[in-house]
Amino acid sequence: MNLKKWISSKSEENKRFSKPKKVRTLRVGTRKKSTILLWVLLIFSIAFGIYKNFTAIDTYTVQEKEVIEKRVVDTNKIENFVKNFASAYYAWENTQESIDERTEKLKSYMTEELQTLNTDSVRTDIPNSSAVKSFSIWDIEQVDDNKFKVLFSVNQLITEVTVKTVQETVTEYILDEATNTEVPVETKVNKEKKDTKESTVQSAYIVIVYVDDNGNLIITNNPTVSQLPEKSDYKPAMVQSNGMVSASDIEEITAFLNTFFALYPTADEKELAYYVKNDALKPIDREYTFSELINPVYSQKDNHVIAVVTVAYLDTKTNAMQISQFELTLEKADNWAIVEATP
Repeated sequence: MNLKKWISSKSEENKRFSKPKKVRTLRVGTRKKSTILLWVLLIFSIAFGIYKNFTAIDTYTVQEKEVIEKRVVDTNKIENFVKNFASAYYAWENTQESIDERTEKLKSYMTEELQTLNTDSVRTDIPNSSAVKSFSIWDIEQVDDNKFKVLFSVNQLITEVTVKTVQETVTEYILDEATNTEVPVETKVNKEKKDTKESTVQSAYIVIVYVDDNGNLIITNNPTVSQLPEKSDYKPAMVQSNGMVSASDIEEITAFLNTFFALYPTADEKELAYYVKNDALKPIDREYTFSELINPVYSQKDNHVIAVVTVAYLDTKTNAMQISQFELTLEKADNWAIVEATP
């Protein structure tokens, strides 16, 4: 190969390798429907945001807190009002004057309708008179803001006087003119005899008392018969020892309590300080004579002994037995001492 041909071949080879390759271009069409839709959505969102920014109304979150104000009601005046009412309502004598006085008193407690309702509740043709011996308030229930339901009992002394006509023989002396002496003559006369009987009646009633905003009171319903609470059938559990107090401690504690309760009725604070800590028991200054401890029960609790004791005293003024019950917490340092007491 001559030099001319070699140069010519290299020139053609260089041209072939230096020729640029055609690069494939991927076009994203701006005219596709999905692209147009996205652009419309973007423009709408921006426009709506600008619109809301200019037209939005400032809003605040308000937290409402309901405050229930408890109304403290002084029931003392309600109790006294009902007590005074009962003293007037349940007391009368069998005379028109007494009945009129009762009617006038009730005007200070009852509505006009109730006054009219009670016009003939007590009459002169009824042979009974009444006096209030005792009165008790058992319950006051608030019905609403102004009304109160009051349960009370009244103990009445009822006196019944009945008049009977009886015949009695009366002896009169008439002068006999013939003999000039007095001669006895018996005659029958009618006399009225009063028979008095007394009895005690206890009854329970409910009234509604209205209290206005100025604190004035009035009874809005007539005393309505009711029932008093009865005795509960609750039985407390028997107190028992847990068996953890030693026999020697029981002997020491029993001796300590006998000594203490013997001097307790007349002991002053200085004397009590030797037996009692933390002011667990106060001086009582009574004329009692110690009799005995009744069935003391001892239990161990941590470093203390719990003593449940019944103490019998003779009341020298009434000559009756005074029986008290205590739950005592005792601890021992140098000596036994009462650190807590629950009567």
